[in-house]
Amino acid sequence: MSVSTHPPPTQTPDDDPVALVLAQPATRENLLRQVLALLHRKMAGSPIERRRQEAEEIVDEVVARVLSKRANYHPEIASVMAWISGFVNRTILERFRQAARERKFKSKFRHDFDESSIDITFDESTFHDMIQKIPESERTIITMFYIEELSHFEIAERLGITESNSRQRLRRTLAKVLPIVQDHYGEGQS
Repeated sequence: MSVSTHPPPTQTPDDDPVALVLAQPATRENLLRQVLALLHRKMAGSPIERRRQEAEEIVDEVVARVLSKRANYHPEIASVMAWISGFVNRTILERFRQAARERKFKSKFRHDFDESSIDITFDESTFHDMIQKIPESERTIITMFYIEELSHFEIAERLGITESNSRQRLRRTLAKVLPIVQDHYGEGQS
């Protein structure tokens, strides 16, 4: 069993119950077990090593969040571990929601490039980098549609154009983005 390189804080004031709990060696292992149990349900098909690595990252993130928010802890409301468990649950939920958004984004964007036979497997930040090469007005419509997930009706309302015009602009923009995507993935894949 590997031990993280991120130990809990070494100096714990006696009046800081959160830091005292985090300083206990068993706390990190308890958090890892809790995270692994939650990940087991969501990542059942993943290798154990990958789940363990993901759990370590989540625990590191939870510890950082807990330390930054420890002034908000109120012992009369919950025990320290119960309070920290809330951070664990929220962090895992946020990660799974982000992963779902990325899968949805990739699926939606891939659908519009079906005829290109390119395996599109980039995330939103790569997408943002690629669309920097097109004019801002075209970036706006492609961002509204793919990132903000607005319908053509909503885009039309925001931009003061018709739905038909929104569709046309998006098609023209995609035609400009396709060569950028092909360059990103190399000419050999198209």
